[in-house]
Amino acid sequence: MNHTLKLLRAAALALLPALAACAAPQPRLFLLSNNVAPPPAPAGAAARPLLVVRTVALPEYLDRRAVIYRSSDAELKRFDDVIWAERPGESVTRWVAQQLAADLPEYAVEAFTVHGDRSPGLVLNIDLQSFEPDASAGPAVTLRLRGNWHLSGAASADGQLSADAPMSTLDPAATVAAMRSALTVAIDGVAARIHQLPPPARK
Repeated sequence: MNHTLKLLRAAALALLPALAACAAPQPRLFLLSNNVAPPPAPAGAAARPLLVVRTVALPEYLDRRAVIYRSSDAELKRFDDVIWAERPGESVTRWVAQQLAADLPEYAVEAFTVHGDRSPGLVLNIDLQSFEPDASAGPAVTLRLRGNWHLSGAASADGQLSADAPMSTLDPAATVAAMRSALTVAIDGVAARIHQLPPPARK
């Protein structure tokens, strides 16, 4: 009898961690998505020059599943019970490609790499140094986007990225909205510069 009780007790203790995990609330998943509708492709769209957006480089502290904000000059904090559905580097790269496709209908835009045997006419590299809410100045929270970009291929160009998006509240939903606002301003500026360049030869 004692042996049976010991076995039952051991089995119950073994189940406790599993039961605790089931009872714990699952983190909410957030995604930085771009819902911009690309304009209709112009005539001869199949022959449009190709613009490839390489994976956007982010600081290591940003390119992870935790959704973070800057609480002071030297301290970062994470929002509780919230994670990104995918690493921000993936989401930001896809977002940039979708925005450029809408801003530059004269180009075929692809994210990450080239699909098929086509050669890109232009390649865009983006390096972000900061892209998080900054609450270090007190109650006024601002998402600050800072970075640079480099265009290579049939034409070459460089530029700085700088966009601020004020936030009325400090929470994950407001953070995603501010990210979209700041990216729109920054990438529309890049698209304006690309639009001024001579178009690459069609291949």
